[in-house]
Amino acid sequence: MRKIITIAESVLDTEYRHGQPVRSFVGGRIPCAAASLAQTGVATYMVSECTTDCVGDIIVDYLKAHMVDVTSIDRYPDGATAFSAIFKNDDGTTSIVNYGNYPEERFKVIWPRIDK
Repeated sequence: MRKIITIAESVLDTEYRHGQPVRSFVGGRIPCAAASLAQTGVATYMVSECTTDCVGDIIVDYLKAHMVDVTSIDRYPDGATAFSAIFKNDDGTTSIVNYGNYPEERFKVIWPRIDK
């Protein structure tokens, strides 16, 4: 059986214009690619980590809704899931501020089975 295993950081992006939030979305090319690939019907797994906080719930729920297997996402209780504030400026430039609080021991995932 064919499967796709993706490995990446779990992060929630929030875009701001004029100091006001405009939209929030699951960020990163890999999680978004995993969501797209899973929609084709190929078994797709996400290997990552995020806290058992509301931000982590948004990310995991998004991936589940797009049929990504999330059993290999380590949901740790101490810390804060990665969050990026993206500030779109009137002059066309972008400023990004990244937030996150990780435990000392990280990435204790249960890896998906890999067959020949």
